[in-house]
Amino acid sequence: MSDVTPVEDGPNEATPNDKLDGIVEQMLGDVQQGNVSDVAAALRQRLDDTGVVLSEAEFDAIVAQLNS
Repeated sequence: MSDVTPVEDGPNEATPNDKLDGIVEQMLGDVQQGNVSDVAAALRQRLDDTGVVLSEAEFDAIVAQLNS
């Protein structure tokens, strides 16, 4: 049995911007470690997994940032 108490959604839930910041931070680490072969595909999967929606322009800008 787990000692972790579930936390209900509420005012401390991450905002979409917080989620996006976390995704970008994780992706940067993965890219720097050479763990990502297709940045765009990996980013799209993580966005889908977390429900974060971006415009194509925003998506392209983040992919360019991660590839630089």
